[in-house]
Amino acid sequence: MRKILVISVFFLLLYGCRTEKLLTEGKSIGITRTNIEFVADYKNWTDTLCHKMDLKTGDIIEVTIRNEGGKSLSIKVAANSVVYEADNPKSSSFSFTIPEDGTYEFTIIGVNATGKVSFTVKKITRNNLVI
Repeated sequence: MRKILVISVFFLLLYGCRTEKLLTEGKSIGITRTNIEFVADYKNWTDTLCHKMDLKTGDIIEVTIRNEGGKSLSIKVAANSVVYEADNPKSSSFSFTIPEDGTYEFTIIGVNATGKVSFTVKKITRNNLVI
């Protein structure tokens, strides 16, 4: 029984939440990917990050952008069409609503970028309550 519990916890940690930290030559990035969150915290970072989430009509995406500089930063959220897109956005917090059911891809592209971008899903229940 204990062996089954240990294996179950291992798979939950492995697939239920994914956090990465990369450090190289003055550059760093911390990434969290789950089924309700995508967060990238980076310094002097150049690369592309993508994460897919299955979302429902009416889900609310809370976005926080902390752009502390660098050459460029691009953000895009899309499924069948683009829901949100920004090039070199200013630091801000806002939310938007998912227009239709689907698999949405969240993309962050940085060139020598420093800052943090987070997307958090707030689900809508049948009684229009946010959870």
